[in-house]
Amino acid sequence: MNRSGYGWAGAAVRLPGGLSAVASARAEPAADSLYIRIGGEQKMHAIVEEFVEAVWVEPSLEPFYKGVTRSRFKEHLQQQICNMNGGDCVCEGDCMRAVHAGNKIRQADFYRLVEVLRHPLQHQNVPLRQRNEMLTILAPMPDTEGQVLGSKEH
Repeated sequence: MNRSGYGWAGAAVRLPGGLSAVASARAEPAADSLYIRIGGEQKMHAIVEEFVEAVWVEPSLEPFYKGVTRSRFKEHLQQQICNMNGGDCVCEGDCMRAVHAGNKIRQADFYRLVEVLRHPLQHQNVPLRQRNEMLTILAPMPDTEGQVLGSKEH
């Protein structure tokens, strides 16, 4: 698995006229990756589906998703969570920090989001060990300077 943040391996290709392109192929997820141990694409899809539906009706989180369609949010979140957990997904678009920069996301907002994520993980029968492992992967998102996804703690 390519741990650079994308689930693909790329090779630069020189094209006529001095142009270059990156040829990419999706890398297979490692057999011991959290993505596989949770249940792969089908299980991750179900978790994200439930999670997005729960986020969409959570009043305290609504301001952070204003102006974003549910389908776009779901698609990008699916890619991000798949990738962060060792899946073979390709992340298309900006990283979470860039997308949420300036939204004034507080530590309490981040923790509420994590709490909402716990329910789909439980409902989808993800074992406790894997639930904790996934939450551990997401936990470093707030940095050491009190910022959560690019915003100062208030």
